[in-house]
Amino acid sequence: RPLWALRLQLSKAMSTAPMRLAGKPATSIVNPVKRKANVLEMLSYVHSLGIDHIREADMVWIAEEAYNASLPPGWTEHEDENGRTYFYNTNRRESLWKHPLDQEFVEIANYWRRAIKAGGFWDIDEELAEMEEQIRASLADWMELYDDSGHKFFFNRKTEESLFDDPRHTTYHSLYTRIRFVNMMKEKLPLLALAPRATAPIVNAAELQRQQEEAENKAMRSVTRMQAAVRVMLARRKARLLSAKRCLNRVPPDLKGKLRLTVRTAVPGTHMKECVLQVTSSHRRNRAATRIQAHIRGLLARRRYRPMRDHRRFLIQNTIKIQRSLRHWLSTLADVKAARQARIQACIRLQCWARSMAARKLYAEKMGAYATFVKLKQVIISIQCHVRQWIARRRVKELRRLKYTSSVRLL
Repeated sequence: RPLWALRLQLSKAMSTAPMRLAGKPATSIVNPVKRKANVLEMLSYVHSLGIDHIREADMVWIAEEAYNASLPPGWTEHEDENGRTYFYNTNRRESLWKHPLDQEFVEIANYWRRAIKAGGFWDIDEELAEMEEQIRASLADWMELYDDSGHKFFFNRKTEESLFDDPRHTTYHSLYTRIRFVNMMKEKLPLLALAPRATAPIVNAAELQRQQEEAENKAMRSVTRMQAAVRVMLARRKARLLSAKRCLNRVPPDLKGKLRLTVRTAVPGTHMKECVLQVTSSHRRNRAATRIQAHIRGLLARRRYRPMRDHRRFLIQNTIKIQRSLRHWLSTLADVKAARQARIQACIRLQCWARSMAARKLYAEKMGAYATFVKLKQVIISIQCHVRQWIARRRVKELRRLKYTSSVRLL
């Protein structure tokens, strides 16, 4: 089965795979996470994959890609208190000191050796196709179900095993990792990728030869373009250096026609000569004319703008006087308002004091009247009590008299 069919089927399976449950850590299975490692760590990791960094230097890139490969779903990367890296599986609740896919990376490194030894990738493609069939057969027993709370889970009908995470994620992650590494190997070994099986008959030998020649020509053109670019860069650098050296013997463009080098006698009456660098007469006249023109322009500008400046100064002076008068009037108005407000506040305080004194006097009078009323009420109540007592005694005496008088009459 061709590799493009495997990639197409894998993309369809990953697109139809359901999303993971909310609250679970989701790890990318496509984009690897770049990790930083020093030279010693990388060398130890290369040796752990069974790669000799001296004899098999062309396989070091496999270790670099494997070191930065993404974790399978359910795995997370952590560091302990000593700074050591370990990997934890949230589903199985287990931890490892090594990458969960290190065994697959060892087999992927063997793919490179097998391809070079066999002269092609046909055995590896068949092995990947067989692995896909096995994965498909193993996933056929899994069912997608929902519990009473509406949460999704997956159940295996044969082993009666249940998982909250989709089992397709883990299995297809390993297969996709292998396919990705094999594709990178084919990019690095294009001749072996196009080579047919040794035992199979060559259907189109001319087409294969043409493809091999095109690959070689493409590689040669790339090398030629790189060499040409390097040569152009070196030639430009050399040209810049030569141009800089030539400029030492030339007059700069901005000083051309302005300086003059003359030889004259250093001491009169002797044959001692000296070189003198002078300003040319034309340049001296130009500078003098420029200064004169600048002075005249200044005089004309001052003569033109002096009336406007004086008028502006007059306006500013008058404006300052008006502003000063206005500020004095505003401050006086503010003082008058403040004094008036102070008088109002004083009147309000006097009114409050007078009202409080009248209220206290009225309150004292009311309290005196209330005390007189209370005393009078007590006196009236006491008089009423005495009167009622006298009436009651008189009534009792009258009743007794009538009672005894009837008894005497009866006797």
